[in-house]
Amino acid sequence: MLDREGGEIIDRDKYLINGEECIDYFIRFENLHEGIKHVCEHLSIPFEPARIPEFHKGIRDCTIPIREYYNHETEQIVRKKYAWELNRFGYDLL
Repeated sequence: MLDREGGEIIDRDKYLINGEECIDYFIRFENLHEGIKHVCEHLSIPFEPARIPEFHKGIRDCTIPIREYYNHETEQIVRKKYAWELNRFGYDLL
């Protein structure tokens, strides 16, 4: 039987201590280049975009709106599991 809850892919232990953020800056995946450029500028090191690998390219058909990937049940599962991230980074599934 498939687990409707899915596997745990939560890594909050990497950026929260006792529920509090413990890093200086988050880079959103969809803004990876801009985020890395910002950090490089802040640290006064050269920004070399050619060295940034491309991940997940072509995995999802971007012509299909993200909301079409979820039904009510799966949306609620994602909202429950990733509530902190959805709230902190202003994401919405719909």
